[in-house]
Amino acid sequence: MSHGGGGGADHEAGDQSARCVQTSIVLVGANGDLAKRYLWQAIFDMYAYQVRDASRDGSSHLVAVCGTRKLLSADVAQQMLADSIVCDDVSESSQCSSSTRSDFINAVLPMQLKSESDYQALDEMLATRATRSGCVEQRLFYLAIPAF
Repeated sequence: MSHGGGGGADHEAGDQSARCVQTSIVLVGANGDLAKRYLWQAIFDMYAYQVRDASRDGSSHLVAVCGTRKLLSADVAQQMLADSIVCDDVSESSQCSSSTRSDFINAVLPMQLKSESDYQALDEMLATRATRSGCVEQRLFYLAIPAF
């Protein structure tokens, strides 16, 4: 699909920023049973895959947010993640190593997501991170909360 009009410089700048993508995964209900049993492992697996591919093109960044009603301390969040994430060294395609696992656990951002102001702070933080890295931002919200 062609974009109408314009100079080549704008098109080149657009292409350059499109090469870098920051995917922000916000897991709401991050300390629940579903998240602990399955979701954190899946997010970690995506992170490990990205780390493997970053050596080739460096074009994507994964940001994971641990969203809870009550703010978890960094120590509590990290322990929860350490208990939830297992390295599957049996698979050939596994890129799991103790350093990759540790890097992921330390990089997850615990945030309280209870009020409108909490979500505004989340929006500002993610936008700032994307701007600083020069990446286009994508966001995925996974609501791992019980039905009401």
